[in-house]
Amino acid sequence: MRKIWNVIINEYIKIFAKISTKIMLICIVLLAVLWNVGMYFSSRNNSYSPESYELDFDARISEYSGVDETRADMYRFMKEIGIESLEDWRYNAINDITYELEDKQAPSGQEEKSTVSEWYKKAIRNNDYKEYIKLRMKYISGNNALTSEERGLKLGSLQYLLDHDIPPSYSDYRYQKLRNLETNKIDLARQEQMPLDSQDKKTITKLRNDIAIDEYTLERNIETYMVPDDGDNYFDMNGFLPVFSNSTMLIMVINVLIIIVAGSIISTEFSSGTIKFLLINPIKRWKILVAKYLAVLTVGIIMLVIYYVFNLLLAGIFFGFGDMGAPLLSVVNGKVHAGSSLLYVAWKYILGSLGVLTMATFAFAVSSLVRNSALAIGLGTFLLLSGYGAVFILASGLHWDWARYILFANTDINMIINNQTPFLGHTVGFALIVTAVYMVVFLLTAWDAFVRRDVK
Repeated sequence: MRKIWNVIINEYIKIFAKISTKIMLICIVLLAVLWNVGMYFSSRNNSYSPESYELDFDARISEYSGVDETRADMYRFMKEIGIESLEDWRYNAINDITYELEDKQAPSGQEEKSTVSEWYKKAIRNNDYKEYIKLRMKYISGNNALTSEERGLKLGSLQYLLDHDIPPSYSDYRYQKLRNLETNKIDLARQEQMPLDSQDKKTITKLRNDIAIDEYTLERNIETYMVPDDGDNYFDMNGFLPVFSNSTMLIMVINVLIIIVAGSIISTEFSSGTIKFLLINPIKRWKILVAKYLAVLTVGIIMLVIYYVFNLLLAGIFFGFGDMGAPLLSVVNGKVHAGSSLLYVAWKYILGSLGVLTMATFAFAVSSLVRNSALAIGLGTFLLLSGYGAVFILASGLHWDWARYILFANTDINMIINNQTPFLGHTVGFALIVTAVYMVVFLLTAWDAFVRRDVK
């Protein structure tokens, strides 16, 4: 064991002494910098200013004048009362009442519609959201087009706003929660009223889970959180958590870098002639092979750790560390469980390392077999870049289900967990088994090529 460890240390020295390795490490740091800087400027460019809203009103008024005077009047009213932000509760209120009073479910009679509209406008002009909510409750109570269950849910949400002094604005996450709860409960009731053979079990389960999480966060006043394996996470999309979490999309770059390391670690020994000096040592060939392989894997892990740490720090510097303590919420048997979002992102990195280790093993095997760095690196990179596309074409375009057995259909565990794979019933367990089989084949190939073949 000590001899293997000494060989590993020797391999580390050789790998990190190379200028190419230093350049790779710099590239990893630059990759993290570019990701976070790019996301930072993207968030700034996507932000709005009060001036842009006013210009938007003018454009909308011009667009609808003479075509749809109801909507033109709506934007004139917004401009008149001085709405400067889409987060102003009055913006949503005006939209709601305009479209609602146009709908068939609105109170019958033009005179009654006009009266209701003036009531709403008075409350909005006075910036009195409580009076507006009371008017909404009165309107919904008399709306016979709604079912009793729908009416009860809507009235319950509005009463909650009054009781907790919450303005009906999407800038307040509690209002968003209430609207989501209302919509999800109505959708769930409709699903459950369908015949059993027409019900979508997956949709029903998701609705129940969403309702449980919404009620959990509302009761505990939790604004920012993550949901595993779900795109419906509640946080600032330009904040720390999403930027840090989505940085895993660039792990493929590290795959390319580790292919370069693995593809040259054995072949360069042959091309430079140093393999003969290496083999005259009183160390068995298989131990040298194991040492080189472990060196490659640990270098790949080091690259991932560097990328993880720099993304963590840079995301905090650019977006603040406020979301770092946000909980990870999951539903198990109808109960909500809270975990750590930061650990979840770390887990995504760990899952992403499977692709790194797999491609490192492949390039290592090719390097042992052909003893040519350029061929090992080129073939590994080509298959990495084309493999996922080929699998997608075979699965989605040609509908060949056997493509699930191809290596590249199983190396992105995050994609499989998020149900983004083109194959039905594609599980993590299946992917791990297929990947393990490939890795065993690669390692046996490397062992046969390095241990059994003669060195000339």
